[in-house]
Amino acid sequence: TALIDLKGTYKIEGIKIITKALASGDSLDVQVQNEAGANIIENIFSFVNDGAKTSKFIRTQRGANPIVDQIIIDLDFTGNVRIKRIDVFGTPVEQTYAES
Repeated sequence: TALIDLKGTYKIEGIKIITKALASGDSLDVQVQNEAGANIIENIFSFVNDGAKTSKFIRTQRGANPIVDQIIIDLDFTGNVRIKRIDVFGTPVEQTYAES
């Protein structure tokens, strides 16, 4: 995707991918990046690893900086994966400003 404006600053906790049931050969490589292009979430949702599931929750990677106001969702498909919805979970972070 292009940059998605979150309309605020959030600490991203994870992402939930909802699809039609995966079939043999289906695989979805999922990456969520901050506005600088650094991965904060990276995982694979596949028939081989997860079976004929319809959803997967992927947590933010340890060591990543999940405080963002914009994200990029990068999906690489193999097979016939059909996405129904993508939910991004996060906690609002209070913004602080310098005083003049």
